[in-house]
Amino acid sequence: PRNEPSFASLQAEARRTGRPILILLYADWCGYCQKLMSDTLPHPRVVRATQRYIAARYNADRGEGKRLSDRFGVRGFPNILVVNAEGRVLDQWGGYNEPDIYAAIIEQMKTR
Repeated sequence: PRNEPSFASLQAEARRTGRPILILLYADWCGYCQKLMSDTLPHPRVVRATQRYIAARYNADRGEGKRLSDRFGVRGFPNILVVNAEGRVLDQWGGYNEPDIYAAIIEQMKTR
């Protein structure tokens, strides 16, 4: 996932490509978030699963990540959301999972 791009740029790309946006919200103080980013996200199956999305990750404690966390009412981390170009949440999942389970969750998330 891209690291903290503007949400407006993701929306523009989603409009242009027709692909949904996958947002990962995390916090530096969250141990499971760190484990997810170091062990789960780089796994080949997870990388493949995220390719159908415009994927980005945000630190929910600052900047754009805080704005998105507040906008979507996210209070637990890590948290992933599938959002359309208009900014409507299509699906959401919270918590840590091992790579195979995480990839399966992402593959089954609603995209419309």
